[in-house]
Amino acid sequence: RVLVLDKHGEATLVALMKRALEKSEDYFGKKVSADDAALAFIAAVSGGDARMTLNTLEAAALKSDHIDTLI
Repeated sequence: RVLVLDKHGEATLVALMKRALEKSEDYFGKKVSADDAALAFIAAVSGGDARMTLNTLEAAALKSDHIDTLI
């Protein structure tokens, strides 16, 4: 058997990141916010992969309390 995983759409990935940011103190140990443009960019470059999306969000969150397109 082969398990085929479909790519997530950008809207789904942005919603996933917004949910993660709502609990940013639990996940990252601090309150983190992000611009909509930054979330859209992360979703676009993640290729539909939710794990990559969340890993990228985490890396940006560890670098700054506010994620924007300049990071």
